[in-house]
Amino acid sequence: MITVLGYEIQNKVGHHHNIDTYHALRLKDKRRVLLKIPNNHDLTSENIAVLQHEFNLLNKFEHSTIIKAYEFLQNTPGPVLILEDIEGQLLSAYLAEKSIRNR
Repeated sequence: MITVLGYEIQNKVGHHHNIDTYHALRLKDKRRVLLKIPNNHDLTSENIAVLQHEFNLLNKFEHSTIIKAYEFLQNTPGPVLILEDIEGQLLSAYLAEKSIRNR
């Protein structure tokens, strides 16, 4: 299991390309967060760039409908993007359950 200092990883939420997403608990304030971590053992500059870009992009906007990026940790064994954990469902999961009909 992956460990990130200061966080208690609870479960894996998803996998997209070379990045896994986990629900976690930030220990200093008991806040639920999402952690995005490259899943391959060979850290590539592409994985780091993708997470860094997402962090920078999310920090350009402040709106209640846009998820917040709390931190981007690089001085760990691998890069970790820490995101706000919100209630909801992935669009792909929703579409798998429901059929969208043209009206």
